[in-house]
Amino acid sequence: MSDLHPDRLPILDAAFAYINENNWTILGVGLNKRPIGEWGPGAPNRYDYSNSERIYQLGNVPGIAVVTGPSGLVIIDLDNDAAIRSWADRFGLPMTRIAKTPRGRHLYFQAPLGLHIPPGTEIMPGVDVRGAESYAILPPSVLAAAYTWHNDNPILPLPDDVIELVTEARPKRKAKILSGEPFDEGGRNDHIFAMACSMRAGGFDYTSILAALIETNKKRCVPPLDIEEVESIAESAIAYEEGNASHIDPLMSLRAKAATLDPDDAPILATHAHKLDTRFLVDTDPDPIDWVWEGFLAPGTLSMLHGEGGLGKSWLAMKIAEQMLGQTGTLFGKTIRPGGVLILDGENAETQIHSRIHYTTINADADLSYYMVNDPILGLEELTEAYLDYLVTTHEPRLIIVDSQRALYAGDEKEQGEAGRMLRRFARWIEKYSAAFLFIHHDNRGGDYSGSSDINAAITGCRLHLKRHTDKDKTSARILTQPKNRIAAEMARQEFLLDIQLMPRTHRSTISGVTITPYVSDEIVLRKQRLDQAMILALNTTDGSKYRDIWTAVGFAYDDDGVTTTHKDDWDDLKADLEAQGFAVASRGNLGGRVWKA
Repeated sequence: MSDLHPDRLPILDAAFAYINENNWTILGVGLNKRPIGEWGPGAPNRYDYSNSERIYQLGNVPGIAVVTGPSGLVIIDLDNDAAIRSWADRFGLPMTRIAKTPRGRHLYFQAPLGLHIPPGTEIMPGVDVRGAESYAILPPSVLAAAYTWHNDNPILPLPDDVIELVTEARPKRKAKILSGEPFDEGGRNDHIFAMACSMRAGGFDYTSILAALIETNKKRCVPPLDIEEVESIAESAIAYEEGNASHIDPLMSLRAKAATLDPDDAPILATHAHKLDTRFLVDTDPDPIDWVWEGFLAPGTLSMLHGEGGLGKSWLAMKIAEQMLGQTGTLFGKTIRPGGVLILDGENAETQIHSRIHYTTINADADLSYYMVNDPILGLEELTEAYLDYLVTTHEPRLIIVDSQRALYAGDEKEQGEAGRMLRRFARWIEKYSAAFLFIHHDNRGGDYSGSSDINAAITGCRLHLKRHTDKDKTSARILTQPKNRIAAEMARQEFLLDIQLMPRTHRSTISGVTITPYVSDEIVLRKQRLDQAMILALNTTDGSKYRDIWTAVGFAYDDDGVTTTHKDDWDDLKADLEAQGFAVASRGNLGGRVWKA
């Protein structure tokens, strides 16, 4: 770019050159990547050939952007390295003009004549199209990081195979908006803008549009946009001609006019419901369950292990994995069948994972695949499904452990309704797999169950609740309940000790450092000792003269008026045990005493 005005800011000189040399329409943008002021058709913040001299009135702006439609451009936004590789694999190395963004690339193409490409059309994972009334940040802007030109190649026409892909992707974009699924970071602005334009076409005013956008942004954008950005999008939509709301489908109105009503749109029911074959349901027997863990985990189902932090949920899940990776195993009296295990861990560092594996008998040849996940993968719609397909196809596990929902969910876990909808979609996806899915979920508070009913309803397997035992003297004592089971009868409450002991490498082939043993309270041990003492006295007493000694051995208290009933339950247990061994128990005198007679 030539220095047309040496005394001016370089970024404004660049904007002036873009306008005069390329005939592009330019915007000034802030650090949040949003246009400064209004930017719709005819707005004062749009600079083209007719008002290019006014570009210097912007002053010290951090960035500039090109408006794609009026500039005759279509820009392909490759959001990250994975998207760059996917594009190169499918279309080869691009020879057109390319700009480097902080995370990816912008590919500049000439817009095809007569083809309307709406903004934000996602054509591949991480690949969006900037078309129609959209914009893209231009070099030499410096926002979160610098935007620079990767090359100075001519801007080529949009290739035919890309046009075909864009045409195919448009209905998918509408289905995505209709589905209620989250809008990820790469497409939040465009989806919200499309929604605002649809509402404007339906006759809504600024106040109504802004209210709908704020609510949608809160519930569906991951993470939510700043309120200033939402307000700017609503203002942009108002620049368009107002339509007639009476012609909008009622369900679409309830969904805040999230999609346009083109003639080729599929019926809404077709995208939200799947009709089953009633005859098949009636005339065929369901397949027997090929249990992963009998009564607990079954293929194609979503189960959840939840509880407060620090109780050892991850250790318990690791114990299940250890049992599966051995020849055979049982846990809480139920068989765990051998099979491969895949763990997606977003909670722990590699050093913690290394240490955790070292406590177990898992060996180097075990069918264990362990991924430390750096970014959330749940709730990203088709990206999540594609990721799961890859993992299951590659590793063929029988059990997949997700540790934890909080760490791997792209949305806000506190929005229980959204988390529940994500899990319901997830549960539908995994029905086709031969693996059982176990989610670890951290409760925010105590009690029998602190999860939302939305999350609870999404579970298609069982819900396991781990909590601390009431015996405060045994810090490793735990209670495991199964408040919900959709695939088998509810299991009995389990009281156990979960102990962790580092085992030397030479011993780990046979001895696990993760042990689960039945819990026995100190009171139960004491009662057993008292019972043994009472039995000895009973065997040596035929006239009842030592009944007071027997009562004392059992732990009863008595006074001048007779024996109290403080320990009635203990007495009833002892009486039953003695009778089972052939002793008769009878009353003695007015004191309520008892004697044993063989």
